[in-house]
Amino acid sequence: MDFGFTCKTLRQLTILILIAMIYSAPALAQVCISDEIRLTSQEEVNNFQAKYGPCDTANLVFIRDSTDITSLAPLTGITEISVLHIVNNEALTNLDGLSGLARVGVFLYIGENPALTNIDGLSNFTIMVGEGVHSLAIVNNPLLEDLDGLSNLSSMHLGRIQVSGNPALTNIDGLSSLYGLEEVLIIENAVLTNLDALSNFTKVRVIFLDENAALSNIDGLSNLTDVGELALSRLPLTNVDSLYNLSSAGRLHINGNESLTNLDGLSSLTRVDPASSLSYPNIHLIGGLSITNNSSLRNVNGLSALQEVKSLELVNNENLADCQVLKTLLDPIDDFGPGPGPGSAGIPDITDQVEFEDNANGCNSVDQVLGFEITSGLRGAWYNPDTEGQGVLLDLESVSEFMFIAWFTYTPADSDNPFEQHWFTAQGNYTGSEADLVVYETLGGKFDDQRPVNINAVGKATLSFSGCSLGQMSYFIDTLRLAGSFPLQRAIPGSENICEQQRANTTQSLDINAGMDGAWFDENTPGQGYLIDAHPNSDGSSFIFVAWFTYGGDTASGQRWLTAQGDFEGSSASIDLYETTGGSFNDSHSVNTDKVGTMTIDFQDCNNALLTYSLTEEALNNSIAISRAIPGSQALCEELAGAD
Repeated sequence: MDFGFTCKTLRQLTILILIAMIYSAPALAQVCISDEIRLTSQEEVNNFQAKYGPCDTANLVFIRDSTDITSLAPLTGITEISVLHIVNNEALTNLDGLSGLARVGVFLYIGENPALTNIDGLSNFTIMVGEGVHSLAIVNNPLLEDLDGLSNLSSMHLGRIQVSGNPALTNIDGLSSLYGLEEVLIIENAVLTNLDALSNFTKVRVIFLDENAALSNIDGLSNLTDVGELALSRLPLTNVDSLYNLSSAGRLHINGNESLTNLDGLSSLTRVDPASSLSYPNIHLIGGLSITNNSSLRNVNGLSALQEVKSLELVNNENLADCQVLKTLLDPIDDFGPGPGPGSAGIPDITDQVEFEDNANGCNSVDQVLGFEITSGLRGAWYNPDTEGQGVLLDLESVSEFMFIAWFTYTPADSDNPFEQHWFTAQGNYTGSEADLVVYETLGGKFDDQRPVNINAVGKATLSFSGCSLGQMSYFIDTLRLAGSFPLQRAIPGSENICEQQRANTTQSLDINAGMDGAWFDENTPGQGYLIDAHPNSDGSSFIFVAWFTYGGDTASGQRWLTAQGDFEGSSASIDLYETTGGSFNDSHSVNTDKVGTMTIDFQDCNNALLTYSLTEEALNNSIAISRAIPGSQALCEELAGAD
């Protein structure tokens, strides 16, 4: 049977069918033959398909370190690349040759291209695909003005974007379609004025903004409610009002914003702790609130809703004087329980440490914020570290708010009898953090003798305290024409514990306890006495310091003072006795300290003890019954010992 087909006709029909099959079948991706492709010249770009193709999909492509690449047109057929680097191409002004690129697998890096003015050639780039964290970095392109070429990019799984060191970049509007971002780092873009492209973000793991000199507002973050870590560093911000929706953060770092005057925009922030914010699987968040080096910041009233933080750092904000809004956070009460603490700072609402330093007065310590008040825990030995071998022993009675101090010092270098031991006492009432005292000079006595003495008011002193370890003493001594002031700190490190425990409403129970601190005397030797500072440690170790103000025969005034110090155990302390000589009044003149004997104190109760001394070279030995100099000052001792 003849169907009228010739051999030529059959051949033509076969060709047509094959062509139809080719055009009707779905196109299959053609993978370039090399896993890693490096293009460093225009010639290599021109020969791309000839060398690696024909292909439309590549694994690793590095277009870098070229002096003559001006066009990427030979790459137009590429639709997908797993990792693409476009780096340090001196003559490349645009990426138009990548107009066919629709997908990048995990990493796109465009950096250090000095002539690149736009990335519009990426306009068909819509998605980053593949497993793992997706990263996009646009870094150090001095002529790049915008990111509009990324306007169709919509998805980055666990995405990380870094835009840094682009001095001509005015906006990042090309990122406005993105979702799924985890990290946004925008650093050193000198003329960038806004972050409006981020306005759709409500929850982000990390936002890091640093040294964008024209970024005077962060309105693009106005919808942000939860952030793992937010850093606002070295920006020209005057406020953070755009953060009014932010309620939770893992870490918040506000540093070096010289024009920032307030934090009112953080009025919704309740927690700064990784445990209560978004977790981040790839990094470890230190966590906490850090506010540092903001020279115009005057208050932190915007933190009024804050209920808990992991750590709190307020450092070097030189005009920050109002931190009163933090009282509830810093007090010893678990206000919003159960709180995350108490941690190392001993504060229920704070997990770890607290640091206040180099701010204005009022924000330099927890005690300044809470408003420090004198307590019986301030009893004991204090000194000025600039004047060796001198100090103040302090006792007080909290019911009547009465304070007594013994001040052991020396005669001034320019006096008639320079560098001799001298001591004063002062007493009076206190209120709040300050005590106004009358200074007395007691003369005419004899060592461990009942001889009458003369006691005269010679001046005034004011003691003020900003915390359990820090104070200030100002004085005016009319008879010696002396006036001045000096700082006070604890003579025994750690002896502030009782004061701090009192402020936290905690106590401890030991035989000799810190409640035995204060003024003691022998009623048979008027005008003489002892100031005791006992410090029991929680690890079982202990230390006691005693100042004995008395008389001797080698000075013009007849005054003499001795000190004793050492360990104690149970109710008894056997310690060495010292004499310090050669100093000058409130002066750094060097002194000599020599051991002169021993002392033992056996406490019968919180009011009574037996003191035994031996002055070796002077062959003086005695036992003295001593008791409290201030009635009622035993209350703390009884409280700590669990007495009735």
